[in-house]
Amino acid sequence: MIKIFTSDLKNSIKVNATNLEQIRSQVETKLGYYVYKIVRKSDKAEIDDDDVLTELLTRVKELAVIAYKDKKKGIKVSTSCGDGPKIINATKIKFLKRKGFILTC
Repeated sequence: MIKIFTSDLKNSIKVNATNLEQIRSQVETKLGYYVYKIVRKSDKAEIDDDDVLTELLTRVKELAVIAYKDKKKGIKVSTSCGDGPKIINATKIKFLKRKGFILTC
């Protein structure tokens, strides 16, 4: 089990993953942003290899990591406009407003 925190440590999700690509994919789906770096929460050591991830998972019951946002790629927004859900890459909220999307919480 892996507990993934956002870089500000305000939000987290728990996932089952066996490699870094699965972690990135689940962060994109559940937290809504692209990941450029994954670090161990305890000491901020970067996890950039699947073998390292596997070794860490064998040592602890729950691995806590921080997934840092890739600011160059922007955010993913799920919408329900017209033909069903769509994913839009947007770097700023103003972009979404210009495109006519209404943002609600």
